[in-house]
Amino acid sequence: EDILAVNFYFTTIEASAVTANRFYNIDKKSGTLITLDSLFKKDADYVTPISNYILSEMKKQNDDGTGFYFLDGEEQRYTKIRNDQHFNINNAGNIVICFNEYEVAAGAQGCPEFKIPKEIIKDILK
Repeated sequence: EDILAVNFYFTTIEASAVTANRFYNIDKKSGTLITLDSLFKKDADYVTPISNYILSEMKKQNDDGTGFYFLDGEEQRYTKIRNDQHFNINNAGNIVICFNEYEVAAGAQGCPEFKIPKEIIKDILK
């Protein structure tokens, strides 16, 4: 009720297609743009627990054959989220970390999204 999440979805088609998303989360009461770091206590390290969770999920999906994430080899490797990482807040109030196509995985993976369980960040949320 308090947050408006807007997703702009872009597809560029030349020889093949590339998809990118831009997310904006707005506090409807104050009218301000919500940034990822604004959701956490001052000086809290939110990057590490979120990144570790995403990495474990990527490894799990790669291991069971449902993921095509760049974790090994010569491709760009995922190590952690960026400070300006794309995200949205879903209807249940969960933070959902979003990546563009080819950013962390093969194109067949599309635009990967990871819903962050509240229990791994509950102690550092505002």
